Amino acid sequence: AKSPGWLNINVQDQPYKGMKTHTDIIRPMHNLHGFPNLSVSAIYSSHNLEHNPIGNKMLFKTLTEWRRVLRPAGLLMISVPDLRTMAKIYLNDSLSFQDRWMTTMMIYGSQSNAFDYHFIGFDEEILTSFLIDYGFCNIERVQSFNLFEDASTIVFQGYSISLNIVAKKCITEEDMLLFDGELKDIQHNATPYIR
Repeated sequence: AKSPGWLNINVQDQPYKGMKTHTDIIRPMHNLHGFPNLSVSAIYSSHNLEHNPIGNKMLFKTLTEWRRVLRPAGLLMISVPDLRTMAKIYLNDSLSFQDRWMTTMMIYGSQSNAFDYHFIGFDEEILTSFLIDYGFCNIERVQSFNLFEDASTIVFQGYSISLNIVAKKCITEEDMLLFDGELKDIQHNATPYIR
């Protein structure tokens, strides 16, 4: 369903599991042309970032583009399959063939169309490192974003399969000058992650 206050940007507009996706803008995540610099308060991405290849730098272009459009201290909420959790599930010797196959598809993408391939796996350390490198700070793992019923909430074999991360775009001195020191701090309502 359409979510008030959010624009749904997707690389394609096709039903997901028979449901209409309500795509507002068809565009790849690494190219948000039409969105001015520093114009977006929050970005929410659920099980998308892993679809970016690293060989052609698309992953890095995406993080750079998200940083470009986010306002200073803008909120970035990312959910990706947690590779450590997926490995733990896959290595369970008592897994049925069907569950092992489902785990394989969650790791590599179901490959049901040209866009449904996973090119990279993330754990908390890897994703956090990339976010720091691309100008994000105040990075925290959360259990749930409490926003949408989507892949970020999937539980499989008793495990929450998603790595859910909240970060903020770091504020620079230039940002302070541009916004005359008046930067809105955007809060989230995520449930803390309990280790």
